[in-house]
Amino acid sequence: MTLGMIELARAREGTQAILDALGLSGYLFEVEPSDKGWRVRVECDTGDGWAMVTLDVDADSLGASRNDDAARDALVETWRPRFEHCIPR
Repeated sequence: MTLGMIELARAREGTQAILDALGLSGYLFEVEPSDKGWRVRVECDTGDGWAMVTLDVDADSLGASRNDDAARDALVETWRPRFEHCIPR
């Protein structure tokens, strides 16, 4: 998948909004192109250390999440089980 800097910046913006909505206690992330859209790698604070989560995300879904609350909420709920160990209780 060939994408430019603008698409990467938008993908990072969308990813950060989703991670913020999850309420993670701390995280670092990177986004890179993949064959299926975007590959998102997140290091998140578990309270006892850090864990790595890698997700493949459809480019259209991630792009839509920037401006569409329903699309963002859908990704938040899809990602939530993968980050349960990083969400403070």
